[in-house]
Amino acid sequence: MSSVHGIVADGFEPVRDTFAGLVAAGDLGDGGAAYAAYHEGTLVADLWAGSARAGQAWEQGTRNMWMSVAKALTALCMQMLHDRGQLDIEATVASYWPEFGQAGKEAITIRQVLAHTCGLPGSPELTSLIDIETGAGIDEQDKILAIIEAMSPVWEPGTQVGYHALTYSWILGEVLRRIDGRRLGVFFREEVALPLGCEDLHIGTPVAEHDHVADTMHLMVPPGAPELAVQYMDQVFARARDASSPAGLSLLGNGETSVLDLAPEAFNSVAGRTAELGGTGLTGTARSVARVFAAIVEPDGLGGVVLASPASLATFSEIQTTDTDVALLIPIARALGYWRNISLAGRPQACGPNEQTVAHSGIGGQLGFADPVARVAGAYTRNHHTAFPVAPLLLNNALYHCLS
Repeated sequence: MSSVHGIVADGFEPVRDTFAGLVAAGDLGDGGAAYAAYHEGTLVADLWAGSARAGQAWEQGTRNMWMSVAKALTALCMQMLHDRGQLDIEATVASYWPEFGQAGKEAITIRQVLAHTCGLPGSPELTSLIDIETGAGIDEQDKILAIIEAMSPVWEPGTQVGYHALTYSWILGEVLRRIDGRRLGVFFREEVALPLGCEDLHIGTPVAEHDHVADTMHLMVPPGAPELAVQYMDQVFARARDASSPAGLSLLGNGETSVLDLAPEAFNSVAGRTAELGGTGLTGTARSVARVFAAIVEPDGLGGVVLASPASLATFSEIQTTDTDVALLIPIARALGYWRNISLAGRPQACGPNEQTVAHSGIGGQLGFADPVARVAGAYTRNHHTAFPVAPLLLNNALYHCLS
């Protein structure tokens, strides 16, 4: 049995006990995991266990691919531009990126992109360019942007919501570059990660640091998973492989497979790790990701660093839609790049009791959240992906129990 390493502050021992219970029950599969949490700007939990790859233990400095948790931190970068008066979320994308304004995309707004309602989940051309078995093409930025410029919306922008797993990255990244001059990965590094002392955080990881990133492992379905949940995942995976469906367009479905099936192949590759993908390409430790989320909700900043104002968080955390996502097949309380911690369709709140909490999950069991009410933030990551991640819910429940 793997041991749990790390620290918890006095009074937060139940968080460690919960983590140890998950490890003892085999929840990590063949991989490892890490969990970290802040309360009122202080690190109160920093735990890890398991394996980064076969024969190598998960260590304090082990980083992981955070998958779609990256979307929240990309939203934070856009929030910072908005807070500085450089980005108008009501403006059209084409007002910042003129070449985008063609083929029915002329009126698409920044708000619609952040809310996944702009109708651009993907295209056959993107699926043809990117080889998800090798990762080749996923870092071909110029070719990808040219494809997006020529794309037409799959639905009338603003009329429905559907997950933009990868196009979210490229559209917002190019808008940021047109405004600021820096690429998204550079902006995030210089304006967020380094000021907070999070040297391990990257959106687009240099090759020299890839050995510090845990290997992503194929999806596991835990024994005893509810049959309805298994059926739901089977349905999502089938739709993701369907090249003509919104899910397939979003997840590079080619009729036989998709990114959901081949996440290890795509994101263990050099191209997959180095590409500055603001939707999936974040690497770092749980400690650092939790620190960024903590900085989002600390009104006076964290360690003297103020990323954005409470007013901008109020704007970006405003719910845009709770409709059923046409790619993921479930309703989600979507704000601007963040998810809100609201129970829909019977799903439990994963991040404590407060609905004002902003969060984002990532495929396989990743989660980051920030609670402005309780001034709590946390992050959980694992490398052996699971279809039914219960660990973040249990760990966050233990965390909030310690506050009561």
